[in-house]
Amino acid sequence: MVYAVEPRRDCPHLAGAFKIATSLITESKTPYTSSPCQTCQDPTENWLCLDCGTVNCSVFVNQHAKEHYTSTQHPVVVSFSDGSVWCYLCDSYIQHPSLTPLLQALQNAKFPPAPAQQQPPQVHQPAPIPAPVVSPVTPPKKDTSTQSTSTSVTSPPPSDEKDEGKEEHVEAEKEKEKEREKGEDKEEKPKEKEVEKEKEKDKGKEKDESVPTPPPETFLEKLFKGISLSPSKREKVIPDLTLEGVAQGIKEGKFKKIMVMTGAGISVAAGIPDFRTPGTGLYDNLQKYNLPRPTAVFEIDYFKTNPKPFYLLAKELYPGNFDPTHVHYFIKLLHDKGVLLRNFTQNIDTLERVAGVPAEVLVEAHGSFGE
Repeated sequence: MVYAVEPRRDCPHLAGAFKIATSLITESKTPYTSSPCQTCQDPTENWLCLDCGTVNCSVFVNQHAKEHYTSTQHPVVVSFSDGSVWCYLCDSYIQHPSLTPLLQALQNAKFPPAPAQQQPPQVHQPAPIPAPVVSPVTPPKKDTSTQSTSTSVTSPPPSDEKDEGKEEHVEAEKEKEKEREKGEDKEEKPKEKEVEKEKEKDKGKEKDESVPTPPPETFLEKLFKGISLSPSKREKVIPDLTLEGVAQGIKEGKFKKIMVMTGAGISVAAGIPDFRTPGTGLYDNLQKYNLPRPTAVFEIDYFKTNPKPFYLLAKELYPGNFDPTHVHYFIKLLHDKGVLLRNFTQNIDTLERVAGVPAEVLVEAHGSFGE
């Protein structure tokens, strides 16, 4: 839904007292934004007084926020529901840069940012060093041969045979040792590669841990992701974004397809109240119907038990009792000039039709008395 409500930006009643409310929101151990009304304990729709920090329900519940203002003359309140700020003395929604800390605290209290998840550092365990392989050395065989006692036959000197046997044995052991060393080299090379891979992984983990993990996106970040709000990145369609600039663009024929979205505000001048403006809104003036809550007049379950309030209200708002305003005729003029693409309205009063806006360009989003 689109509301034609322009907040006041020069409210003189702020006076910096909202620091009390900001500290209550930020320092509360429990979510302060879910605090119930201090009078009726209703938790559904409440406002926080920026002067004294008390919580009271809205005019759509039991009107304790308005009663609190009447008794204390504390004019400025902030809504826990949507973060809007209302001043009773200005009779208007207000905006001001000094409210930024308060609204930021309210936003953080309702939608706290998720803490970044940090992984514990991993301690690298070095690969075990293989134990050296010691090859057993075979002792030389003892020579058991005996010298011949025959005088006619002589045997070769026993010392020469022993030396040759030792040399052959030593050579054989050297060959075996070389073969074992080759086998150990083959086994150690894959292990060295594994150790190198582990070191590279550890380096990568250290780099990852040094970079903080960004927090998850909030709902608003996801909603506006990809939408650029920087003027340098957008094509400037309307050079002068003021009422005069838009009017001049229409006169010069720069805008060929105009889409108009309207709400209850365009019919207020015709005598039809809007719904939610405190003091003058429809929901604030239904006491004569003795409703359990203001919105009950449009609830089907309550209508089934007591249809009389709805029919009395419908009689007051029925077409024929009100005339279109200048805004309605302006929409008709856009159609006559051939530049109205569509008129979307949430109003049910049919004043667009009375002004002459054709049905083929009119979208009555909430229905109307005309159907």
